[in-house]
Amino acid sequence: MPDVEELRGLVTAHIREEVLCREALALELDRDDTIVRRRLAQKMEFLTDDLAGAAEPENALVREFFAKNAARYAKPAQVSFRHVYFSQDKRGAKGEAAARQALAALARGASDEAMGDPFLHGFEFAARDAQEITALFGGEFAAQLAALREGEWSGPVTSSYGLHLVRVEARGAAQPASFDTVRGTVARDFNDERRRTANREIFEKLRERYQVSVDEAALAKGAAPANKLAQQ
Repeated sequence: MPDVEELRGLVTAHIREEVLCREALALELDRDDTIVRRRLAQKMEFLTDDLAGAAEPENALVREFFAKNAARYAKPAQVSFRHVYFSQDKRGAKGEAAARQALAALARGASDEAMGDPFLHGFEFAARDAQEITALFGGEFAAQLAALREGEWSGPVTSSYGLHLVRVEARGAAQPASFDTVRGTVARDFNDERRRTANREIFEKLRERYQVSVDEAALAKGAAPANKLAQQ
């Protein structure tokens, strides 16, 4: 517990804060302060979150939500592949010609081990999903990889690093998840959606208390419209 002097200091600080806060409100200093407005709006959102509540949902409702959104929880399709890399920085405009020459050699049965340039992340990738591949190689590479045939060298395939010759070793289909293994995640997602729906409904009811007018003509011209909001 604080001693007498510490307690007196806390009380003095509280009095100072209260006096200054009341004087600021009396001068309407909160009216045109963006930070204050955002903080007040945020506190209202916190309040509506509490009203929406995150009570433990009924199991039947969670199961129904899972059934409607089963694809969201399925294990994504995966692909295993190897590649030969041709550095854009090292080879420049000659990279594509070198890649095509190497592709022809691979088609004749040449080994890929001595081809291409060093690649920091390795040359074999096992059971990677589209999100992982995109994070490493970029979206363009992932899209091209999805269209390649299994068991043969293809390319050049473009990535954020340069060019690649790619051989798809295997593809795995998406695997549906069982409800019991993902129930915790499903319940959290169900509560989040229920909270968003409740917040939206609460806001619409609050909005009905106000008459809102927007200067659409100014908005169409790209000017900042003079919005008006009056409490009914």
